[in-house]
Amino acid sequence: MSMVNLPPASASRVGLFGAMKHRDYRLLWFSGILCYHAMWIEIAGLGWIVLELTNSPWLVGVVGFCRMVPMPLLGMFVGVLTDRMPGKRLVVGGQLINIISSLILLALLWFDALQFWHIAVLSVSLGVGWTLDFPARRAIVMDIVGQSRLTNALIMDSSAFIISIMVGPIYAGLLLGISATATIGVVVIFYFVGFGVLQFVRATNGNIGDIRENPFLMIKEGFRHVLTNQLLLGVFLITVVANLFLFPFVSMTPVFARDVLGVGTVLFGILGAASGFGSLVGLVVLGALPDPKGPARVFAYGVILAMAIILLFTFSRVFFLSVALLFVAGLGTAGFASMQFPLVLKGAPESVRGRAMGVLMIGIGMGPIGVLITGATAELWGAPVAVAINCVLGLLMLFGLVGKFKIFRQSETRIPNDIK
Repeated sequence: MSMVNLPPASASRVGLFGAMKHRDYRLLWFSGILCYHAMWIEIAGLGWIVLELTNSPWLVGVVGFCRMVPMPLLGMFVGVLTDRMPGKRLVVGGQLINIISSLILLALLWFDALQFWHIAVLSVSLGVGWTLDFPARRAIVMDIVGQSRLTNALIMDSSAFIISIMVGPIYAGLLLGISATATIGVVVIFYFVGFGVLQFVRATNGNIGDIRENPFLMIKEGFRHVLTNQLLLGVFLITVVANLFLFPFVSMTPVFARDVLGVGTVLFGILGAASGFGSLVGLVVLGALPDPKGPARVFAYGVILAMAIILLFTFSRVFFLSVALLFVAGLGTAGFASMQFPLVLKGAPESVRGRAMGVLMIGIGMGPIGVLITGATAELWGAPVAVAINCVLGLLMLFGLVGKFKIFRQSETRIPNDIK
């Protein structure tokens, strides 16, 4: 039986801020946290704007679908691009799309011309921008910091993402109290500043393949590597389950806040930030410790914990209890988020790393289907029932995957290629 060995964790601690010793990583991180803030203010703000505009949980879900649908459709092609061209060029292109889309949204709000279909179309455009950004940004991280600090660097990047999840809804709640125009105006400012900082990053993915190679053959090779590698296949399948059945609850946060818990925009912001704060605490702890010997186990058990707690959250009708439950769910999400990209980047051969990330994007891109189904179910039976159904189905699938793939029960770094 052939084996894949993940590089062993260093016996000495890299330190929570070890990756920050690299100038270009510091700039990339700072650019990232600004753009992540823009994204999460926009997501939370648009969710509330759509709910107020249409009074339909289903249409809130439709906007979430539009935002994420580019990932499964374009993820693999972006993975091929990541293996064939400098990664920074893709990140710059993605953020330019985000800036232009947000400026159009701001103009429509300014002239009081915004309609639902505008939000849907611009959400697709924003989704395309982030589909270009995500795999390329993570591919160039390894080029900047090297493999010894990769896990720490990606935990730091996840921390930036989680900080944005945490404070984005708070900013959105406060800004919505002023106006929707002010909310999107701040989004544009964050995007512009983050884009400016990005220009000073000197980085590219180091392994650029032959641009003459047939892209469809490259895609086929990428899928073959994922399907024949137990680590990559297991991470992909758990990512699919998490995005179908766990993360769609985020799109229902405005519905839980207004219709279930009966709170306004400010407390909605706090509710939306609770899981992010829990994830941040978990990521800080993980980042300060040496790399875990069983990263796949941390990844799988983290998402199981998060889904179990979200199931409990659906039964809460007390605001502060709901906040506490989302905080604990965030702790579980930290294990999932911090190990997801390092497992793929370390487990995939360098020549197909971008395509392995592209396959992962397809898994992440299952979120739109989950959001659409959750929105439709919430329209019929309410958000608590819809999210509870998701969690029950998701937990059953996760237990099955952990039982099927031995890797998620191992504490060692030796990973069998074939499925146990």
